[in-house]
Amino acid sequence: MICSGCGKNIPFSGEVCPFCQRQKGDDQAQQALGCFGIGIGIIVALVLIGVMSLIAGQLIFWPGAIIGSIGGAILAVFLVMQANSTKLKESQQHIVTTRTGISSPPPPPKRTEQIYLLRGETQHGPYTLDDLSVWLADGTVTAEDLVWKEGLAEWVTIHRLLHG
Repeated sequence: MICSGCGKNIPFSGEVCPFCQRQKGDDQAQQALGCFGIGIGIIVALVLIGVMSLIAGQLIFWPGAIIGSIGGAILAVFLVMQANSTKLKESQQHIVTTRTGISSPPPPPKRTEQIYLLRGETQHGPYTLDDLSVWLADGTVTAEDLVWKEGLAEWVTIHRLLHG
């Protein structure tokens, strides 16, 4: 399965992407819809084989299998596109409500930890954990980039800082 947050190949199981920590529910639903479409295609193929066999009076396998496979592929693409469209509408609605102030919850309190980022041999910062989370989600940093904050004995990966 491909994570829609970071674009990396990730396992289907689990709740979050191990790279960008994005919730995987939408991606899992899309993959399940695609599998559902393929299953429907197989059922359509079997039904068409049966119908064509009754009409012709003999077993005709390949035409029904081909038509059913094409139909299943079209259905799978349609279902995934429909899921993407719904997700896009939801994100657009969130943007509209955020800009207009209608139905948008107050922002969470800003974390004030001072975290330093090591890029090459240059130290950058201080940054907050919120900054790193945003950059991790958009690909500016990776889970393997090194960070340090007060209380740590050494530089650690962002992944280790976030997950202990």
